[in-house]
Amino acid sequence: MMVEGINSCATRAVGGQTEDAAGVWCENHHIDSNRIVEGSKTDIKQYPYNAFCKLQTDDGAVMTCGGAIISKNYILTAAHCLDNVTTAIVRIGSTYKTNGGYVYKSTSIYQHPRYRSGKFDYDIGLIVIDEGMDINGKTTDTIQVERSSSKPEAGNMVTITGWGATKENAKESVEELRVGEVEVQNRTYCEETNPGITRRMFCAGGDGIDTCQGDSGGPAVGPSHTLVGVTSNGIGCGREGQPGVYTRTSAFEIRLFISLLTRG
Repeated sequence: MMVEGINSCATRAVGGQTEDAAGVWCENHHIDSNRIVEGSKTDIKQYPYNAFCKLQTDDGAVMTCGGAIISKNYILTAAHCLDNVTTAIVRIGSTYKTNGGYVYKSTSIYQHPRYRSGKFDYDIGLIVIDEGMDINGKTTDTIQVERSSSKPEAGNMVTITGWGATKENAKESVEELRVGEVEVQNRTYCEETNPGITRRMFCAGGDGIDTCQGDSGGPAVGPSHTLVGVTSNGIGCGREGQPGVYTRTSAFEIRLFISLLTRG
């Protein structure tokens, strides 16, 4: 159902912070989770597929992540954003994370069955809105998930968006949506800079532009305006020579998960 924002919030004891105002979103910074640095302010009309997700866990803590609207009933995000989450409140259709647009409550939440908490392989999840979100084609719209099995090509630019922090260790994330462009890196470089990277991931950036705390789960969009990645993890924010890591939506196991849950 469409709802108003939750007025109270809590954070985890480790790595969390609370913004001291009634009705203001709380933050929880995932250790090593991918976080937009050196980006610029933008308007939701330019990137209407973005969703701001407020996630309440079974112990009452609240986290925030990004997401991408892939249909009127589904928001694609990172699986690690959904660890122990019981309820998701999503805001769409607004440049601002705390007001405007439309707000919905999840009816169900799914993580990839092969995802394991604390790891970032298979880092993909879905937030389901049974009643359907208002898609007006202006401030709210869907984005197509990359259908081919091809990997993002090294040298190509991908567009990243989100409401996360603009620098490493920042105490607050931003109120307005921000955007940046990052260059896809070759596989060898990705493996050298991010040990543990799998074929279900790609890396991009490393030149100062990056995602940061609060951007996890947000969209990475390729030159063909398809969703090629979901913000997953990385080392720090915007560090020179440290590209961010993204879940590759064209990977077979990722495409299959999305297809099986959203078909029909």
